[in-house]
Amino acid sequence: MPATVPITQPVIAASRHPVPRRIQGCHGGGVKHVGALPRSRRGGAAPSTPAGATYLATPEQYERAVQAAVAAFEVTRKLPAYERGAILRNLSAGIKARREELATLLSREAGKPIRDAYVEVDRAAIVARLGAEEAERMVGEVIPLDIVPASKDRVGLTRRFPVGPIAGISPFNFPLNLAMHKIAPAIASGNPIVLKPPSKDPLVMLTVAEIIE
Repeated sequence: MPATVPITQPVIAASRHPVPRRIQGCHGGGVKHVGALPRSRRGGAAPSTPAGATYLATPEQYERAVQAAVAAFEVTRKLPAYERGAILRNLSAGIKARREELATLLSREAGKPIRDAYVEVDRAAIVARLGAEEAERMVGEVIPLDIVPASKDRVGLTRRFPVGPIAGISPFNFPLNLAMHKIAPAIASGNPIVLKPPSKDPLVMLTVAEIIE
């Protein structure tokens, strides 16, 4: 169950790749297009031009995010496997549908070659799909206990349960794919997650948050 936490204190992500669009974070963590960028003599966006703007959360807002995750756990812990799988399949489809936008933004704010940015977006979509498959095949075990006479004809049964809210911190070098390596398992197992994206390149995960919502 997504919760939007308003955020303050602007932080700028600098552009290092020549792509002619600017993306700016709006209040509450959303992302919107705000027009064309000035171009350098090489025909792309000037390296000194910011890729966009967003906001740093205050300690109080971090606490609100944690409390939202605690409340959401009462919902996520009861989600059946098919619903958890559907959430992740929809996320995978959403990432694929916005592949161009995500790769462009990832290239600009993280300084990746556009080819590598497309690879990371594709990997993120695959991770979400794999998470959906894992959600639907999470099984327990039957353990024979007849190793002593007293346990003859007895078995032990194991079953997996969600553990609760998860804190995730994703690094700057793969801000999308490595974040998905935290988000997909959390959703697949019925646990809410509070993700702290990298301060240097947070915009791509704000876009993914839009897709999730």
